[in-house]
Amino acid sequence: MMAIQAGRTGDVDTPASVTSPATNSGPVLDRRPLLGYLCVPPEMPDKELEHLRRRLTDFASREGFVLLRIFVDRRHLHTSGFTALFRALVRGEARHVVVPALHHFARFRSIQLVIKELIEDETGARVLVLYPSFEESA
Repeated sequence: MMAIQAGRTGDVDTPASVTSPATNSGPVLDRRPLLGYLCVPPEMPDKELEHLRRRLTDFASREGFVLLRIFVDRRHLHTSGFTALFRALVRGEARHVVVPALHHFARFRSIQLVIKELIEDETGARVLVLYPSFEESA
């Protein structure tokens, strides 16, 4: 499992209590917990991965969420970020999950939608997509 804490670089195999940068922009009591998910190519440079993390963190701050963790899978490798995300949602850690685009769930549009529905139906969480228009052109 590769659970990445918001605002941190590197792997965090055993999640620690880390305050998201988003919590500094307002009262924590008014903010809703949010989990992030990324599935990236194994060769993606750390700088690009950090850029994606920053986008999720900025979204959380702007929309009134506290980004608790970002789960990362490396495509075609046997990582378990999605499984850890799903378990965290089932435990009720958050009611929302954010992805940059649905292609982070799967390559094919029909499977992307099935995974989105699975998350929402089985956990009660809502999937938020940063760039939904990208999905229509992909």
